[in-house]
Amino acid sequence: MTTDAWAVAQELAQGETQAGFRPVRKRTANELRAHGIISGDDVLDPEWQRLLSVLGRAPVVQRILASHRDVTLHTDVVVLPDIALAVTQRRTSTHDPAGPRAVTGVELAVEVVLFGHDEIWRVVRRVIPDIPALRADADPSVPEEPISVSDEDQARVAAITKMRHGARPSSREAIDLMRDPDPRLRDLLDAEAEVSVLGLARRPGRSHVDVQQWSVGRQGLYLSRTQESDDTALLMEVGPGHLGAEVERGLDRLIAFARGTAAA
Repeated sequence: MTTDAWAVAQELAQGETQAGFRPVRKRTANELRAHGIISGDDVLDPEWQRLLSVLGRAPVVQRILASHRDVTLHTDVVVLPDIALAVTQRRTSTHDPAGPRAVTGVELAVEVVLFGHDEIWRVVRRVIPDIPALRADADPSVPEEPISVSDEDQARVAAITKMRHGARPSSREAIDLMRDPDPRLRDLLDAEAEVSVLGLARRPGRSHVDVQQWSVGRQGLYLSRTQESDDTALLMEVGPGHLGAEVERGLDRLIAFARGTAAA
């Protein structure tokens, strides 16, 4: 649906449009009716009212950024106790291996999907670049092989793994400063595709954040995992099926934390 229709649906759920925030245009109203979000008399469907009214305060949210060449699919997943909702938007961006991506355009349409918690990989898989190593069936048995980094180089590694999310230091310069960098670090840097998964779980008085990124290099598939406790990064080489398994495990961890059945 158009981004305007999606914005109006959320305004309706918060009572902003009904209170005169802005009138609903006829074309937008027709679009919302076609999607079953409002009825013929412009009343928000009760189930959509329930879902949209809690989007901003859901206990579990995930953001998936799937980038290949100059296209990034931006997906926000909102997880409620009985259902989940994914909203995906296509963006174009510059792809400079020496620095973070810069958004150059945003499509004025979103895809909205409702699904059960156990369908998370089926939904996320659809927005992942069509590369076998990334789209492989979820396989919990795929091992994680650590890429060793000295303690003194850990800060540089953190800068490298964060660069796609806006850090400014030149990642190539960071590698050049290392005494004997693992060649896989350069392969990770020259990745042709990347998938970042950022998860947030909340419960009264506490929150937990997961940040992971998979990169497809010429020689392998790599995972960088940010440690929330000390802001360091773990780098690992993984295989096909790891992304799907970790998307499923990650959601389970976030839900367990939000319910109070798991520690951070």
